[in-house]
Amino acid sequence: QDQWELPLTWISGTLYAPRLLISRAGRSVTIKCYYETTSANRHGRKYWCKESTNRHSCQTIISTNDFIHKDYEGRVSMHDSPQSGILQVTMAQLVKTDSSNYRCGIGNKNAYGFYAGVNLTIWEGKVCVLCLLVCVLVCVYWFCAWGFLG
Repeated sequence: QDQWELPLTWISGTLYAPRLLISRAGRSVTIKCYYETTSANRHGRKYWCKESTNRHSCQTIISTNDFIHKDYEGRVSMHDSPQSGILQVTMAQLVKTDSSNYRCGIGNKNAYGFYAGVNLTIWEGKVCVLCLLVCVLVCVYWFCAWGFLG
């Protein structure tokens, strides 16, 4: 299997996505974000952005208004299905530096509106199944203990 993900979680009752995705360097990962099919959501700008270290800003990687960041051209794509409320983002040719916190969101500004946070972790080389299990258990614990606090 090339991709592992933690179960989906609701964010603000409007948008949800996997909290954690794990993949290997050189592979592709597909993120599915689900949103309520209100008129505002169907017609709103959708985006995928990479959070800054301090999480106060988020650099757009791709959005539904035909923007693709130059560093990701040729290896990121987005497909929005407004009638079904599914936004799908695919990142290809993954590298270790793609490991980060991302946001899948709806709105004119990345810092406002609704978004779901996704942690993308890229492994190099062979995946240690025990390491993966420990990582998932820690993330589940973190979500159960702190996930609803912010």
